[in-house]
Amino acid sequence: MKIVIKNFFLIVGFCSFIVAENASYSGHIETSYERLFLPEKEPMGLIRVGTLFDVNQYLSIGPELYGAVYGQRGGFFTVGMEGRVRVPLFSKLEGIGGLYIGAGGGGSAPQGGGLMIHPSLGLTYDMDMASFEAGVSRVWYPNGQIDSTQLYVGVSVPFEGRFWRGDGWGRSSAISYAKRGGRTSVLPDGTKVPTPRDIDHARLALDIATDVLIEHYAPASGVHNVHSVEMTEPFSLAGVEFVIGSDVWYGILQAAGAGAGKATGYMELFGGGGYRMKFGDRFSAGIQAALGAAGGGKIDTGGGLMYRVDGVAETTLFDHVKLGVRAGTIASFGGDFSATSYGATLGYRESFYGLGDPWFDGEANLTAWRFRLINKSYLPTKGLFNDDQVNRIDLIGIALNRFLTPNLYLTGESFWAWQGQAGGYAEGVFGLGYQTDGYRGFHLYAEALAGVGGGGDVHMDGGLFGSLGGGIIYDIDDATQLYLGAAYVRSKTGGFQTKSIDFGVQYTFSLFSE
Repeated sequence: MKIVIKNFFLIVGFCSFIVAENASYSGHIETSYERLFLPEKEPMGLIRVGTLFDVNQYLSIGPELYGAVYGQRGGFFTVGMEGRVRVPLFSKLEGIGGLYIGAGGGGSAPQGGGLMIHPSLGLTYDMDMASFEAGVSRVWYPNGQIDSTQLYVGVSVPFEGRFWRGDGWGRSSAISYAKRGGRTSVLPDGTKVPTPRDIDHARLALDIATDVLIEHYAPASGVHNVHSVEMTEPFSLAGVEFVIGSDVWYGILQAAGAGAGKATGYMELFGGGGYRMKFGDRFSAGIQAALGAAGGGKIDTGGGLMYRVDGVAETTLFDHVKLGVRAGTIASFGGDFSATSYGATLGYRESFYGLGDPWFDGEANLTAWRFRLINKSYLPTKGLFNDDQVNRIDLIGIALNRFLTPNLYLTGESFWAWQGQAGGYAEGVFGLGYQTDGYRGFHLYAEALAGVGGGGDVHMDGGLFGSLGGGIIYDIDDATQLYLGAAYVRSKTGGFQTKSIDFGVQYTFSLFSE
């Protein structure tokens, strides 16, 4: 009970920072590198990627992920939330302090249950388009054997935009914009925002495509599993890819995990860019390349640093829905693994706009989204672990919901073990949910999910699993809710069967899109 209470207040404390009181946001996309030392002075290089949103001019908070890219622990990942405090010193120099709390592990590292605490202290210099940072940090696993203090370097890129607090359903969804002149934009509550007169051209919107990704890896001849004479067998993955940019040049962020074959626990995270040419109104083809971190599932990725190059082709099915195919090569820099990859994507593309800025001449619609911070517990059940131990597994997770109607939504979720002797276990989940209309502040919801998971000696043979569940939601205000739910979870092979209980805080917002 003490653990449940502690988790509850931890989640409430995190999410209270992201409850905004107006329709604007700003923040930084951040990355950093640090080289820490495991027991017996074994080096491991960690790269960090995250998105921090500004609460005010001094405080920022948001989700972050760490992955191993150097050493012997390819497949080591953690995900969590970080709060950062900035203090102006002089000119463009700021002092910065951060506290990250997350969960994860992998790569057979001594992470114990998986809880990671990461404080940092440093200096950052603002170069307008980007900021450069250096300082000292500590990586500490309270229930493991990792405790290291080291230097780090990093870079961050600022961003800003507009949103509507709460969901946009039932409000005016048409927002007028002008390229130039003295016209105005109108908020959903009727407030008029003047458009600047000194703008001579329209700014581009931010185009984002969210793709569900299915891939198959065929290892090259002679590739062996890590520390083994066994040959690496073909395996398949499921994941998600975000494509950001124009019809020609674009950036990508991809995350996937093994779902079939003998690579349970393999995970990867890639970032990169691409170029494509259009052929008519419905077809395009091009090439993309990416660097990233990957490992686990006995796949020999060395320290975890990987690269991939793919040829891609895409066609528009209808409206914003696109179908794509790809083929390419993927390989590690320091390990034995290399493979030919084949894949397909199904995605939805939207253009997101600011509010009160002359970005285009037309109308934008409010699209409702919801961010969740979750604690999930798998109840003690025989068969959860490969060695038949019976432990409860506690995971921390984040989710993003995209509402299709006021009640129906799509969801993408990621969970990482932080307690229960399952350090290194992680999940990626996708599915469909439905919530009822509110009655005195209460809603009921139901979800059908499928995903991939593995690591931490959890008995998730093959990696593919599904769940059915539901629960209750309580409205704190028009944007913030608490929720409590339960689900039945079963792997494809049936070896992993249990019930879960999850609770958390969620925040609903709307973006302006075309």
